[in-house]
Amino acid sequence: MTDQLELFVNNTESFCKYPQLKKSSAYQYGCRCTGCIENNRQYNKRFLKEKRGSSQCELCSKEISGHRVYPVCHECVTSFMIRMRHINAPWTQVLAWHLRASCGVCGCQFHMNRAGGPGSWQIDHDHTKGEKINKHNYRDILCGPCNSGIGALEANIRRGLITEVKGPFGDYLARHQSTPPTSDT
Repeated sequence: MTDQLELFVNNTESFCKYPQLKKSSAYQYGCRCTGCIENNRQYNKRFLKEKRGSSQCELCSKEISGHRVYPVCHECVTSFMIRMRHINAPWTQVLAWHLRASCGVCGCQFHMNRAGGPGSWQIDHDHTKGEKINKHNYRDILCGPCNSGIGALEANIRRGLITEVKGPFGDYLARHQSTPPTSDT
C-alpha cells in the first residue's frame, strides 16, 4: 500500500495541474510540479536579484534601492520623467530634456514638474509615423504654442499649401527630418 502511495505522490509532482497555462502562471495558481517549481526558481535568480540592486540617484546622488526605469530617487522624479517612461524614451534623452527645460523651437523655459497650463511642456511627435506618441516617433519637447504651430504647419505642408518653411520652425523641422520640409514629404 505504501508503495502505491509513493508512486501516486511521485506522479502528481511530475504532472502540472494547469498544463494549459504558462509555467509562471500555473505556479501562481498553486501548481507545485517540478517544472513549475524550477521555472519559479529560475525567475527568482534572474529578476529578483537584479531588482534588489542598489545604485545612486543621478540628480542628487542619494542611495536608491530596487529596480527603477530611470535612475532617480522618489524625491527627484517628476511628472515629466513618469510621462517619458510611458513612451520608453532613453534615459540620456530624458535627462538632456530635463536639464534643458526649454522649448525646442523658441527656447522659452518651462516647469518640468507639471504638464498642462502656462509654462508647461508638450511632447512633439511625427504624425506620419503614427498618431499616438511612442518611442519611434517622438522628436522633442515644445511649449504649447510651438507644438500647435508645428502641427498646423506640417498639415499644410502635407496638403501642399506651403512649399518652404523658414525661420525657427523651418530650422526645427530640418533638424528632425532627413530632408528639408517640402510639399511632397
